Amino acid sequence: MDAIPRPPLALTLVLLILLAPWPVPAAERLLHGLVQTVGTQGDLNPAPAVDVALVQTGRTATTDSLGVFLLELTAAQVAGRQVQLLVRKDGWVIDHPLEGRVDIPDDLAARVVELRLLPKGSKRLRTDERIESLITELHEKAAAAIKDRLPEQGAGVGKTPSPPPDVAALIADWSGRYGFGPAEVQGQIDRWVAQTEARADDPWRLGLAAYARKNFADAFSRGMESGDAYAGRLAANRTREQDLLEKTLRGYRLAGDAAGTGYRFDEALDAYGKGLAAVRKEESPRSWAEMTVLVADAHQELGIRLGGTESRRHLAAAVVAYQEALGVYTRAELPLEWAMTQNNLGVALKEQGIRADGDAGRRLLAAAVAAFREALGVQSRAELPQQWAATQNNLGVALLAQGTRTDGEEGWRLLAESVATSREALGVCTRTDGEEGRRLLAEAVASYREALGVYARAALPQDWAMTQNNLGRALQQQGSRTGGEEGRRLLAVAIAAYREALTVFTLEHMAPQWALTQQNLLRACATLEDARGMAGVLKDLLRADPDDADLYNAAQTLYHEKLFDFAAAYHLTAAWLQRHPDKLSARMNFAETHLTTGRLPEARDRLAALIALADPAQRPEPATESALRLLEIAALAGLADPQSSAALPGRLADLRALVAAQPADFKPGWTFAGTGHYIETAPAFAPSRAALLALIRAAGEGRDALLAAIDSAGGALTGAAGR
Repeated sequence: MDAIPRPPLALTLVLLILLAPWPVPAAERLLHGLVQTVGTQGDLNPAPAVDVALVQTGRTATTDSLGVFLLELTAAQVAGRQVQLLVRKDGWVIDHPLEGRVDIPDDLAARVVELRLLPKGSKRLRTDERIESLITELHEKAAAAIKDRLPEQGAGVGKTPSPPPDVAALIADWSGRYGFGPAEVQGQIDRWVAQTEARADDPWRLGLAAYARKNFADAFSRGMESGDAYAGRLAANRTREQDLLEKTLRGYRLAGDAAGTGYRFDEALDAYGKGLAAVRKEESPRSWAEMTVLVADAHQELGIRLGGTESRRHLAAAVVAYQEALGVYTRAELPLEWAMTQNNLGVALKEQGIRADGDAGRRLLAAAVAAFREALGVQSRAELPQQWAATQNNLGVALLAQGTRTDGEEGWRLLAESVATSREALGVCTRTDGEEGRRLLAEAVASYREALGVYARAALPQDWAMTQNNLGRALQQQGSRTGGEEGRRLLAVAIAAYREALTVFTLEHMAPQWALTQQNLLRACATLEDARGMAGVLKDLLRADPDDADLYNAAQTLYHEKLFDFAAAYHLTAAWLQRHPDKLSARMNFAETHLTTGRLPEARDRLAALIALADPAQRPEPATESALRLLEIAALAGLADPQSSAALPGRLADLRALVAAQPADFKPGWTFAGTGHYIETAPAFAPSRAALLALIRAAGEGRDALLAAIDSAGGALTGAAGR
């Protein structure tokens, strides 16, 4: 008789771990990237130990020896969305992609973002595209600086506005970033401006050239001309509408930004308004919401600076526009844009509240505070420190205004809260690294430095897959040593890496690598206590080695005893018996899975045949026979027909005689978790459930407990079967 390895010795410890329930960790979204330096001959070389930062969240990662990095994305950073990456390597700067701006891939695991670095000051950085990007950055930053600058105490009608932002300082900052002198960059700008004006073939570029010359009026005119030109083409050619729409909005935004830079917010409102009129909400809701926010921003700037009814009109229009944009920017789908708009709405409401008297002012300030708190529900200090600090600061200002208008203890409470929020915001704005930042950086370095990286799948699929496998091994070691929730997270990432490798390593084409990766995956699933994942791997491995008894027994035990996937256990055992029809352990499993899949007559007959084996060499040992007799009693009780009911007393007596003849430490050699679960849930066992479960529990306690349970079950089972 063959041995009955349930559970098999090689996997006993793993399966014991799997007998307890566990939480399933959430999958992590990681951006895979590769940093390379460009040599003097155009050759590409890995850039190891380089810090890469995601501008939108501040999260960082460090490249490994192959220049590979992994950056965690937020739920809001979905496929197709553009993000900006920064690389910190002394003397080097990103050449490609421009300004480090990349679109998030659809398939994060399969696509790698490539960053190429050139030495600062390299002539290869002097491209027209980069100069255009610089001037675009100048007009956007200048306009943003104007919008962010709050008027001084008493500023309003008749007051002289503050001077526009220092463009020379912005150019100097950009020059330092790329390793050029400001005079050299200004020379490149002048060269580009001269070439652009000589060609005179693109109003938008002419607008950029005018902006570079600080001729904001001409930049406004050219931007309007560009927007108008593309607006006309948009109306005439709807088949290219999206491209034309983007260029239309680009022109009007340039015009609006140029006007705002010169504090001509009425002209900015005109330009942004034309952009809004060009976009249809139902066709391009996000573009519509973006232009709506810009219109609201212009209304807000006018409302802050004008007096009387005009101020109230513009601020009211800003509030309405922000609220309309929130109809598109929902917290569920676009949380970052939603939070930004909530903050802007809060500013408009605050300005309304400051200008209103009595209860109306207090209501508006309360609404502003509520909007800021909504924004802070998304803008966390850990993930969005700069936005969090700005909103905290706005909240502090609103609370201060509330506190000065509120009497008694409530007023003091609001003032104290205002001070607290301002101090928190200041703490973020002035802190550079700090212990928390160093801790997170060290954690990222420790977690990913051992990873060997990811090759381009299309070009080098085998290397890509092997590197995914090695990445999984490194992450698995990190997860095993780390422990806790962080360890479980790393193990989940390791499992994802193994599964990516298996999309290239297949049994049909690369069997040795496939088997190696499957074994690694099996160990990771076991460490993570993922029973279903482990059972799936074991089933796959059986395709490569269909005669491996350990693989079969482990998979069958997982399906039947842990996952309670009785149908899977049934079909797995049926396939095994086609190759091994004489294996007694598999025949017992098959009889039991007949019971737990509701095939009770077949289960009864198969169990009876196994018990009645005449060949002494095949006859089961007492520990196995007692298990078979328990299962047979369960099948008879579930059938509950007259013939089965009549047979139950004799079967109980046979089981009692067998058990009574054994030593005191005797136990049936079987596990009944799957059968017990089925008896607990199957309607057929309702009359006999309590007695059967008592028998199963006693079987695990020893001979005397089982004998007592048999004696107690006799009347209960025969009575239940008769009902």
